Amino acid sequence: MYTETNRDIMYLLTKLSQDECYFPGFASPTIYVLLKTYAKENNIDLNSYTFDNNVYEFLKRLNFFDDQHEIKSPCILPIRTITSQETQEIDKTTNLFSELLKKFTQNTNDNLMKNIEAIIAEMLNNIDNHSGKPDKDNPTQVYISANYQSWQFYKNAKCIQIVVADAWIGILASVRRKVREIQKTEDAIKKALEPKFTWGTRLNNSWHSNAWMGLTTTLEAIKQLWWDLFIGTKDCLFSYNGRTWEEKYEAIPSWKGTFVIFNIYTDTDINIDFSDIKRTLMQNDEIFDFEDIFW
Repeated sequence: MYTETNRDIMYLLTKLSQDECYFPGFASPTIYVLLKTYAKENNIDLNSYTFDNNVYEFLKRLNFFDDQHEIKSPCILPIRTITSQETQEIDKTTNLFSELLKKFTQNTNDNLMKNIEAIIAEMLNNIDNHSGKPDKDNPTQVYISANYQSWQFYKNAKCIQIVVADAWIGILASVRRKVREIQKTEDAIKKALEPKFTWGTRLNNSWHSNAWMGLTTTLEAIKQLWWDLFIGTKDCLFSYNGRTWEEKYEAIPSWKGTFVIFNIYTDTDINIDFSDIKRTLMQNDEIFDFEDIFW
């Protein structure tokens, strides 16, 4: 799934940069979530794209073309979007992801699942920071821009793919609010992955601020779980291969905003000790209470 995901990302972004509107057979969340987010942000009618008939029918039932249809499948979560900064809306989507995750992993470790759920919630909460446009007349009001999420379980690959995408501020712009000298997207992603860097960062004029260390903690957990992680923003793609432990930074056609993709492998032993992550990231710093701030 790692190679296929990387290929899907490059394939889609290259086609979008070339304004190509024909898409042959594909159906991965990487493709349809990013494509829907891109179309919403750029006011493009999704019906202007051409798909194979089978793909078109699948996407229609998935909630791709409008919000009136929902596919009935135990292996797919229809496309969702966060439309406000109300925590109830984010919690609802988080719970949907969590329920399916428990079903396909069949994990009975409540503490572990709670922490994995927190990772997913953090990715959705980032939409408040990365996908909101402040109201000039009311600084406390933020209009949520284009963002979509979905997931799919691949039985043969024993893999769950989760995709969360937005199309607003991006990691480089947000990091530069703290470290102005950073100019390259790759350097911005590296800085965002540093422990405690994003804690308390205000990315827009609302009262919302970043959670403590979402990306850092997420990457550390994924390393211990042998999963894959992709973070794309502006002109750079960060990827972590859970099977080879390889980290890469690659150039991509420009993406306005940020997208995060997880490949969760259900054939691995999903059982880690989050206290190890606490020791790794906290070191001897006693100022912050790990559980109270993030978990």
